Amino acid sequence: MSEKVKELLPEQKLWAVKEYLSGKGSTYSIADKYGVTDTSIRRWVDRYKIDGEMTFDKKPLTSSLSQEEKLRAVHEHLQGAMSLRDIARKYGVGDTSVRK
Repeated sequence: MSEKVKELLPEQKLWAVKEYLSGKGSTYSIADKYGVTDTSIRRWVDRYKIDGEMTFDKKPLTSSLSQEEKLRAVHEHLQGAMSLRDIARKYGVGDTSVRK
């Protein structure tokens, strides 16, 4: 696995996902090829499976939620109303933001 983590262009992320899904390599080998982590490859694949190619054209998620929205998101997660990923998507933040 590569220790160098760099930001790829949306089309590069899409190429990496398509390589993985077509069986042209493991998450580790593709991560090495593109200079990212295998975790990034897995995350991109998950996003691609949900939103398709358009997922990489989206702007980065922001964390400009009000205190009330943050509490609501965490409360929904603790109640088991939705998966962590679904709650994060609902509020437009990353999974880690809800987890924290």
